Amino acid sequence: MLKKDKNIRVFHAGMNYVYDYQKFKNDYPDQFIDAGIAEEIAIIEAAAAANAGKTVYFTVASSFFQRCYDQIVHDLIRNNSNVKLIVIRGMVTDIGDSHHGIYDLNMYNSFENVKIFMPITVGDMENSLKEAAEYKGPVVIRLDGDLDTVEAMTSKETK
Repeated sequence: MLKKDKNIRVFHAGMNYVYDYQKFKNDYPDQFIDAGIAEEIAIIEAAAAANAGKTVYFTVASSFFQRCYDQIVHDLIRNNSNVKLIVIRGMVTDIGDSHHGIYDLNMYNSFENVKIFMPITVGDMENSLKEAAEYKGPVVIRLDGDLDTVEAMTSKETK
């Protein structure tokens, strides 16, 4: 998918090593944007890139994603920005209360223009990415755990 479409941009908010994005970042340096640990800024940048015609994917942990509610509403949802949000760790975690990823679903479940996917296997993830690519508007691909999104995005089936 990424090799064919140079218009794709993948945004991430820090933690490249935690999610093993180093190879991806090295293979696609012009298509990978790391905003650092600034999720709110990353959402604004992702929306701006989508509004400029880029195909945008944004990956972040659920508990950090919840910090971006205003940006999600005003920069993504109200503008119907074509951003594909990949939300990782949408679950109760053993890290502590501040890292529970259980509140994000309610944030975007109330908006009619958001398409939501909740894949549980790599195959489901690949199908979700295919459908998301066809939908013009905000998409949420919500994962309970840590699915290897890089593997799914670069697999042979999605190219």
